[in-house]
Amino acid sequence: MLYGAARALIERGAVQRHFVDAHTAGFDGFAEFVKPFTAEAVCEATGLSWEAFENFVATVARGQAVSFWWTMGVNQGHEATRTAQAIINLALMTGNIGRPGTGANSITGQCNAMGSRLFANATSLLGGHDFLDPVHREKIAATLGIPVERIPARNSLAYDQIIQGIDDGKIKGLWVVATNTSHSWISKGHLARVLGKLEFLVVQDMYATTETARQSDLILPAAGWGEKEGTFINSERRIGLAKKVSPAPGQALADFHIFQLVAHYWGCGGVFKEWSSPEAVFQILKRCSKGQPCDITGIRDYRMIDEAGGIQWPWSVEDSIPRRNRRAPSPHPAPLP
Repeated sequence: MLYGAARALIERGAVQRHFVDAHTAGFDGFAEFVKPFTAEAVCEATGLSWEAFENFVATVARGQAVSFWWTMGVNQGHEATRTAQAIINLALMTGNIGRPGTGANSITGQCNAMGSRLFANATSLLGGHDFLDPVHREKIAATLGIPVERIPARNSLAYDQIIQGIDDGKIKGLWVVATNTSHSWISKGHLARVLGKLEFLVVQDMYATTETARQSDLILPAAGWGEKEGTFINSERRIGLAKKVSPAPGQALADFHIFQLVAHYWGCGGVFKEWSSPEAVFQILKRCSKGQPCDITGIRDYRMIDEAGGIQWPWSVEDSIPRRNRRAPSPHPAPLP
């Protein structure tokens, strides 16, 4: 469908060639590639009516500002990367990117997914750095005040690789934080069997009743939104401040304090002596981000984020409000005349 839409947009002259020439590469080869994807072929393969497909193409072609959105059905689907690329291609070829009201936007399902990608709740090194780059490892080691040898020179495992590692008997213990893998991962019956191979499963979550928690050997009760403080990043790169407005129930603790206590009882608390509070960690992440696309060294502290109503990265020490970035509307706008 997406390749067919690209072909149809080319046919009706909806390509913003000046944008394509200035900001992309390989368009002519792409145009040749999508030629077989006629409207008839698309409708036959997808089951869409010709009217529905034509309406989609016409909407994109006519729009002065078109915004493309997709969710986990794309991101976790078969050939997910190619599907996302095909959507992004439509935004690029029509110039619908980099302007208000446009863009290729992925709505992801995990908690603070944008923050995770930038600051390494994934397979990257803190601040969008690369485990495989010795210069990056030296920088992060110096920033954290640890020997560079403590940072692996290989990528960490992706989600599916972790599950495969358990199935192969290479991974014996797993610590699941803030996700219900047994419910959300593909082939749930298969995954339940795989998790059953673990010698020890820890689940850190707000709820003890999730499918994954019910399989666990240990549950670490975690605080939820409004019961802890910290920052998050939304889909437009805006860093926002979450404030604690209520104590967590029972024995629940903020994720930060759970990690802090585990480090202490594992005997490596000294490595994290500077990690005294969520805001102290924010200052560490600032230093990690220096010189990166996600540079946030210009954000002074939590108070600055709060007063600005959120700040978009990049925001380096050279930036001043509001140059190069959009600010959130004032929480107390001036009255209309």
